[in-house]
Amino acid sequence: MSNKLYKVFEDVEQNAQLLSKYWHNFSTEISEHLPDTYHAELEELSNKLERAIDNLVDELQNPTLTLATTGTTSSGKSTLVNLLCGAEIVPVAVSEMSAGAVTIEYSEKKSLIIHETPGALWECGEWTGITDE
Repeated sequence: MSNKLYKVFEDVEQNAQLLSKYWHNFSTEISEHLPDTYHAELEELSNKLERAIDNLVDELQNPTLTLATTGTTSSGKSTLVNLLCGAEIVPVAVSEMSAGAVTIEYSEKKSLIIHETPGALWECGEWTGITDE
């Protein structure tokens, strides 16, 4: 991913954590002025917000992109996927492949998994230890 995109993700993560901090301060302060009957509901809201923020941060740190392509042979499907990924992940200019689905999950360890597809003519399997070269 480009540095600009990393910066956007970083900013969103920081703002989400600030929101969590501000909500905690607000809920602590407001709970002092609410009847006890509201405390359980306020705690439940706090827990839901915390889980949502944790999920958001996890998604930002481990983004997943699912692409589905279709088109005639040599129309640029694999080239487009590779361009969007910023690396040559999907094979280009190999045997006929007119459609496919690719799920890309960010990880420090690079790997490629091509799932079995009914009627597919291409090789399926899992490859690990992939380098940019």
